[in-house]
Amino acid sequence: MAGQAVLVVSFGTSHLDTLEKTIQPIEWDIAGRMTGRVQRRAFTSGMIIRKMRRQGTAVDTVREALEKLKQKGYTHVYIQPTHVIPGEEYDRLCADAASYAGAFAVFRIGRPLLTETEDYPALIQAMEQDGVIEKASTKAYLLMGHGTPHIINQAYPAFDYWLKRCGFDNVFVGTVEGYPTLDTLLEQLKERQYQEVVLVPMMLVAGDHAQNDMAGDEEDSWKSVLTRHGYTVTLQMQGLGAYPAVQALYVAHVQHMLELSPEGGER
Repeated sequence: MAGQAVLVVSFGTSHLDTLEKTIQPIEWDIAGRMTGRVQRRAFTSGMIIRKMRRQGTAVDTVREALEKLKQKGYTHVYIQPTHVIPGEEYDRLCADAASYAGAFAVFRIGRPLLTETEDYPALIQAMEQDGVIEKASTKAYLLMGHGTPHIINQAYPAFDYWLKRCGFDNVFVGTVEGYPTLDTLLEQLKERQYQEVVLVPMMLVAGDHAQNDMAGDEEDSWKSVLTRHGYTVTLQMQGLGAYPAVQALYVAHVQHMLELSPEGGER
């Protein structure tokens, strides 16, 4: 069989304990399901790659990983991103990979977690299955997304819409660097008599944003602001990548990509 490889590409994290709980299980799940194909890792964050290298852990960029696969003679290469939305990092991944498209007989890039319409209810179902969110009358869930100036920021209000469509009237989506903002969520919370608010990272990894902007002790953190508004705040400090049903969604994305590109199929 021709040499085949699945390259799992993440933004990355330099926190090894978090890496082992989120990114690594997704990689292992993909490797376990992709019989006969090797699995490799790459990160898109140059800052994290440099930090990890200083710490003695080697991580490839997308270009470096593809060059190694090319040099080793792999002919079928499938790239699966673990990004939540197809934003700037995904665009950079695609741009870096583009120069290698002609180096392999089959070359495909899978889709991030929230890309196509069916991805939205699928993620909601996975989050409910793993106990990340639940329907309640006195308890609200606030999902903290990263947010971006990229046009794909619309994925966050779209996900909020889908939550309501699926009956989760008590679950709201906000962002750190986009829209909706925390102020938007505070306005929505006032419309109901919620007593408890659960804060949940809507990110693959519960990194600096989750630990500081969401759960930090600074006066402008989501936890601090909500506490001042009289809410009892509970923290869920696991990234989406730590949940088995969410991990399975990435595996499904890889399987979909493979179905589109059978042996000898078109790029």
